[in-house]
Amino acid sequence: MRAHVEAAPVGDDVRRAAENHLALADAWDVFAADGLDSDTLLSGEATVLDCSRLDDRAAGVLVRAVALGLYDVCVERRADRLPWLLIDEAHAFLDGVAAPALETVLTRGRTPGVSLVAATQRPSVLPSVAVSQADLLLAHRVTDAADVDALTAATPTYLSGTLRERLPTDPGDAVVVDDITESVHGVRVRRRETPHGGADPRASDRGDQSAASSRSVPQSGHSSSTTGTGAAQSGQ
Repeated sequence: MRAHVEAAPVGDDVRRAAENHLALADAWDVFAADGLDSDTLLSGEATVLDCSRLDDRAAGVLVRAVALGLYDVCVERRADRLPWLLIDEAHAFLDGVAAPALETVLTRGRTPGVSLVAATQRPSVLPSVAVSQADLLLAHRVTDAADVDALTAATPTYLSGTLRERLPTDPGDAVVVDDITESVHGVRVRRRETPHGGADPRASDRGDQSAASSRSVPQSGHSSSTTGTGAAQSGQ
């Protein structure tokens, strides 16, 4: 890429701007010549990309590259497997640098076989194309009025009444709208069986762990100084 920029028949100001963009992308430390390729993403194993520690723009560029990479390879050749792209906090990516790539998958991904699952807690800020192109809508309990209104606006014509009337009121319950079969179903998701029970981290829990670690550190009686051992804590 750098060689292409250096050889391009453009003015120095344009070249410097391109070089600055490449330097910024290099600073994100998410791209490499021997990094993930389309064949790896289309293998039989799931690939999880944790963007939680990335800058918003870096995460957006990464999602854009993956979405376009999967789409392009499936258009160019018949892939052995049909890829599924699952994106959490999708509203953050459908309103940024990744938006054009994701909209391409939403509007033209059916023919090459690229599927997109967009999960969000803010349906009201999703672009209209994300809702109108969805074959399957799964809605859990929502409490924000704007989000309820957004889901109500997505009520299909074959549904008697409105989707607002079908929205669940209890955690774990959900309503599924299937455009393929033109049907609506109520489902219940079982409680998550995890060590933390799906709860958010609590400062009081960290305090209790720190106190327990302090009590378990052996003290030396031969000197007034104390040598401590570090204890790693894993946040859920």
